[in-house]
Order: sequence, then C-alpha cells, then structure tokens
Amino acid sequence: MKHRLFDFYASKTWAILPESLQEMYDIYRTAIERKALDVDFDPEAVSARTGTKLDNTRRVEIRGDGVAVIPVMGPIFGRANLFTEISGATSIEMLAKDFNEARENPRVKSIILHINSPGGEVDGTSEFAQHVFDTRGEKPVIAYASHLMCSAAYWIGSAAGEIVADETASLGSIGVVGSVSVDKDKKSIQFVSSQSPNKRPDPESERGRSQIQRHIDDLAEVFIDTVARNRGWTAEQVVEKGDSGNIQAGRRAVASGLADRLGSLEGLISELSNQQIRDEKIKKQKMLQTPGAELNADSQTIGANEMAEEKEKTPDKATTDPPKADGGNAKAETAADKPTDANVAEVEQLRADKAKAEQEAEAKAGELAAEKAKAEGLEKRVALMEKKDRDTRFGSLAKDWSGEKSFHLDMLEHLATSERDGEQSPRFKAYVTQQNAVAEQLRQSGLFKEIGSSGPAEGSAEAAIQAKADAIRTANPKLTKEQAWDQAWTANPDLQSQYRNEERISNN
Repeated sequence: MKHRLFDFYASKTWAILPESLQEMYDIYRTAIERKALDVDFDPEAVSARTGTKLDNTRRVEIRGDGVAVIPVMGPIFGRANLFTEISGATSIEMLAKDFNEARENPRVKSIILHINSPGGEVDGTSEFAQHVFDTRGEKPVIAYASHLMCSAAYWIGSAAGEIVADETASLGSIGVVGSVSVDKDKKSIQFVSSQSPNKRPDPESERGRSQIQRHIDDLAEVFIDTVARNRGWTAEQVVEKGDSGNIQAGRRAVASGLADRLGSLEGLISELSNQQIRDEKIKKQKMLQTPGAELNADSQTIGANEMAEEKEKTPDKATTDPPKADGGNAKAETAADKPTDANVAEVEQLRADKAKAEQEAEAKAGELAAEKAKAEGLEKRVALMEKKDRDTRFGSLAKDWSGEKSFHLDMLEHLATSERDGEQSPRFKAYVTQQNAVAEQLRQSGLFKEIGSSGPAEGSAEAAIQAKADAIRTANPKLTKEQAWDQAWTANPDLQSQYRNEERISNN
C-alpha cells in the first residue's frame, strides 16, 4: 500500500498549489505514523489536521486532541511593529501572549512550538525562553524545527522538553553578533561627559573594540549557559556540540545532541493527540514489570470494585439472615480476599504469557539469523560457481593472450551477455580475432617467453631494468615499485635505448 501511494503521487502531473499537495502527502504519512502507534486512522484524524484557532490568540491553532501549535516564523523581534505584521515575522511580545493563553487553557494538553526562524533580537528572548522552560513541568512542550532553528530561535527551542527536527532542517548558530555603525562623514560631533567615557566606545580604537567585544561575550555567555541548563549540558559541551556557532542539518544535529530525534509535524501532532493511549500502554507495561507488593495493591483496588458491583446485584444478607458469631465475620473477610488473589493470579499469568512470547520471539530471531547465514553461504557458492563457469567458458580463449587474464575474461563475459547474439555477435568475434593477432605478433617478436604472462622475456632490456629495480627495492623496502623502476631507468641510459628499440619492434 505504501509504495503504491508513493507511486501514485509521483506518476501524476498536478495542477495544484504545492502546499496542498504536501498536505495530501502529510495526511498519508500521518496514517502510517498512527498505525505505528496501534491507533486506527479515521476521517476525524484527517479533519483534525486542519485545526481551529485558539480563542484570544493571534496565531495558535488547536490540532488533534488538545495539541496547540504555536508558529515561530521569520526573524524574531522584541516588540510587535508594522514590519512584523506585514512580513510575517515574530515578536516576543505577541508570542508570549499566545503561549500564555495555550498554557492556561484547559483544552490544551500539549504545546508544539513550530519553529522556522533564522533568529533575531536578544531583547526578550531570554525571558521568553525561561517561560517556556518553566512550562515543561505543567504541560508537554516540544519544539519542532521545520527549516531553521538558529541563534535566538534555538535559544527558545532549547527550552522545550524535546526538540524534533525535519531531516532537512538546520539548527544551531549558538552565539551573539553585534554591529556598530561608524560615522565616516563626521557630519555630527558628540560630546560625552568626562565622568562616563565608556558611554560611547570608539569601535576604531583598541579600547573601544575590547569594550564592545566584552559586552557581546557577556550576552553570549547568558545564551550558552541557558542552552546548557535547558539541554542538561555544561557550557563547554554547548560550544563543542554546537560546533562553535556553526549550523547543523537534521541528522547531524541529532547525532551531536542539538536535536533529540527526526520527525514530521503531522506525526508529532498525531503522537501527542494519542498521548493518553501511549500513557495507557506505558502503564500496562509497568504493571507487568511491577514488584508483587505493588501488584497486590492494584489487585485489591480491582477486587473492591468487583465486590461493589456484586453487592448492587445481590440483596443485602444483613436484612434476611440473622447475625452470626465472630467466626462468620472471619469467613466473610476471607471471601472478600478471594477477588484479590484471583487478580494476582491473572497478573502472574500475564507475566508468564509475556515471558513465553519473548522466548518465541528470540527463537524466531535465531531462526531468521540462521536462514540469513544460509542464504549468504548459498550466495557465495553461486558467485564461485559463476566465476568457475566463466573461467571454463572463456579461459581457453584468453589463456594465450598477453596482459591481465581477468581483464580479458571480464571483457569476453560482457560482450557475450550484452550483445544480441552473444558469443556469435560480430563484436565478440572481432575482439577474439584482435587479441589472437596481438598474441601472434608478440610470439613472433620473441620478447615474451610465454604468451599470457605479463612478465618480460628473459634477456630483454625490460627484464634487466626490472632486475635492477628489484635490487634497489630490496635495499630500500620503503620505495614503491614505481619509484624503484624510475631509479633503475634513470641510472641506465643504455638499457633505456635498448628498451625503446624492443618496444618499437613490438609495436610494429
């Protein structure tokens, strides 16, 4: 199903807005991710993805089951202004209002900061990041990086309980940048009070630059210390993991620790929407792993509930039966204990079933590993048989040819399998004829003792140079064959001349 749907999307020509096509794809991916959580995918899940606006907010949407999605888009500014309204940038002022509303609204069970921002002003960023960090203890807060989560945007995102990133997102740029304008035209003159010479540091002087740099470093220290607190690192680890202010793509960001995992926005919304189902699964798993004392406590609660239900169905015996002695009361207490024992036995059975399932899974894993090893062994045997078959089919043709035998075998096999008529094709026959002719010429020249061997003929200039090269390499093993050959060649001009003559005869 998965591959067919992907093929369907890829095989069509669409007259549709790109974001709408992406929405269709995201709906499908949401279905796959909900299936992974053992949650049925129904039309309500599709309609929920469009979301509804949260009351008293500017941009917050409620998605799924109580998931508030708060966009943090574009450059970040401390205060809202005309530019932020027109350009779609983010102001800390409005962002904090929206975040507070989501934090206080009982409909909201979890919050996603959907971040796509290169960063922005320091003003207000630290305070808002602290607010996000404080909310972690009240509601789940997750930062999702769809494209950019850099600088001030990472300052904010790191305060969330978890950072999820698209694999193409870029994260990091942990640091502070400051700029100072220099009046080159000197159109105005400023006078600074004698008591406050540092009020206007001169960026063109060493003292002024040092003063400005110190201020920038102080701000960066706050940034780095906050990220260290948020992520559970030291300041040194922030610098190391952040690659000294560099940015990192999704997978690298997860590997270094700047993000916790890769994912999609729709998958994250689906996951948080079904948090209750996830919590129930976790609770059930913990129950199977809980010590006996805690299990008895849970069983007693279940038994008490069952007794209450049974009491509603059965008339009160106190109104029909005469009072009994203390022995009767003891008997009643024993009867009350029976449901608890039954539930403890049920839990023990669940444990046994779980252990059996794990043993069966391990057995199947062992069988799969054995089958895989068997398949790999068969694959190696097939490769050896194919090589043997090739050597048998073409080895007789190439045995008398000069040069590397494996090269000729590869060429013959390629021509035999790629040409239409195989070994009867014109190209195959032409190659065989050509190599036979080369072998015959070399045989007549007497330069090689045996056709099919690439070694030089005894008594030839090539053999003499090779012998000298071997002696040089024996004396100095660090030299390569090529280096030893070059030294032997340079030191013997007579052999060079003889070698060229032999080579000319061979070519003719």
